[in-house]
Amino acid sequence: MNLDCLTKERNIGSDEIFKLLKDKNVIFFIEQWDTQWVSKSEAFDFWKNEVEMRVVPLEIECIYLEDYPGEYCYVPIKYKNNKDENDLTCYIKLDMYH
Repeated sequence: MNLDCLTKERNIGSDEIFKLLKDKNVIFFIEQWDTQWVSKSEAFDFWKNEVEMRVVPLEIECIYLEDYPGEYCYVPIKYKNNKDENDLTCYIKLDMYH
């Protein structure tokens, strides 16, 4: 997937991500030095083992890293494919704070 094809929609919280994961139509990505993609088939395990306990709640205004395992956390942002109307995949960018 080319990042130029994605359009930011909005920040989302844990409850919405969990509902989207039930549809098995989620791809996570993290941009740091390189873009790391987590496929649909790996998304649920990645969510349960890495992301869920590190998601910053939507209502939080100030992040304290010591509140999260390993002292890093994620702010999830929902994106959609702006080049293909038939692509129903939910792309979730995980902005990492560490």
